[in-house]
Amino acid sequence: TLSHLKSDLEFDGQKLLFKHPKDGKLLQANFDHCFWSSDGFSTNEQGYHYPTEDRYADQTKVYSTLGVEMVNNVFNGEDATFITYGGTASGQFYTAVGRGSNRGLLPNCVEEVLRKINEEKSSNIVFKLYLSAYEIYCEKIIDLLDPQSKLSKNGLKLREEGGSTVVEGLKEVEITSLQDFNKYLEESRKNAISGKNMMNSETRRGHSIYVVKLEKSQREDNETKTTSSQMTFAVLTGPEKIAKSGGVQGDALKEITTIN
Repeated sequence: TLSHLKSDLEFDGQKLLFKHPKDGKLLQANFDHCFWSSDGFSTNEQGYHYPTEDRYADQTKVYSTLGVEMVNNVFNGEDATFITYGGTASGQFYTAVGRGSNRGLLPNCVEEVLRKINEEKSSNIVFKLYLSAYEIYCEKIIDLLDPQSKLSKNGLKLREEGGSTVVEGLKEVEITSLQDFNKYLEESRKNAISGKNMMNSETRRGHSIYVVKLEKSQREDNETKTTSSQMTFAVLTGPEKIAKSGGVQGDALKEITTIN
């Protein structure tokens, strides 16, 4: 995030022009998409941040730019992956998952998948939607849908299967409604390892991965063909400066070391 330099930023939706904080040299960074969220918004009674300037990107704009294609891909039998990465308070979890009325890319994609399931299902086509979620904390894998998982000394194990990496014993729950999803998402929040430092009153202490799997079974000529595709949302915690973390020591220092 470059929000601390916003007075020195020029932004046009695909590139950023900004001054180097030390020598004042003008630098340019180019992207497929740039989303501005530092200012240019107001908050309504429901707590949703809506734009008051054209450059402000609310959660709806992020979804329409990125999420629509992800949902279309998964319905076409293709996998899709979304990764957010950044240091404490840079907004990676807010972008992927959201907070309060400002729902992030993950819940917005799930809502659209459920809508399309209801639209496309028939007597010959059956869809099933599943969610799994885990966290990598201090090099240990914790199942975010199993509250007992973080009590395990060694965490879950990885194994190779058919050219893919599988988390052994990871809980997978079926999602039949948005209410189902919201319930499990809240459960994953409660089971995640969080803490606080000088930069943020609540911050994730590990990397979180959410996997939404869509299974489609279609019956043709007395045969049933089942295909599977998935959307993966990885919320990665970026490097953290020890000096900005409040003189941490012990387990907290270990956390920062493994994050970095």
